[in-house]
Amino acid sequence: MERTIETMKVEFLDLMRKLHRAGPPWMPDCEGLTPNQARALHLLYVMESADGAGARPGSLAHHLAVSPSAFSQVARVLEERGLVTRGRGSGDFRAVSLRLTPEGVALARELDSAFTARMRELVDYVGPELFSQMMDGVAKVVEFRLAETASAAEAGPSAGPGAEGGAGPWGGEEAGCTC
Repeated sequence: MERTIETMKVEFLDLMRKLHRAGPPWMPDCEGLTPNQARALHLLYVMESADGAGARPGSLAHHLAVSPSAFSQVARVLEERGLVTRGRGSGDFRAVSLRLTPEGVALARELDSAFTARMRELVDYVGPELFSQMMDGVAKVVEFRLAETASAAEAGPSAGPGAEGGAGPWGGEEAGCTC
């Protein structure tokens, strides 16, 4: 049976809801950390592994798609638990950088290992070819949304959906509801 736009719309929304409720499959329960704390610790580990430097809190918040104030609470807990330290940049004493402590590195390695194992399970379950196609499809959805967001930002705050110039990649009134 061929999917129509109506059936795809319903199925897409249902799948997104189910995926959201199921939560991220990649962060295991870890030493009493919340999922956001575990994700932050893992991201800092990945960033430090890539360039050997710490990371700015704003950059981590951006990558985790949380507000700077929400990330500040996450960083505070990780620091209190002895998993990260805050340091000041040599050129600008106001610039804060987070770095993993040896305990943080050890725990982040465990998280990375668990994440890798979980990804193997997921790819094996879905199949490498289908998983790769899914990644390509999700990348296109993200590309679409980023273009839509950039178009709306260029149009300014007064341009809502369907407003002249603020309609995202479609242009014109078809882009959104004017109700």
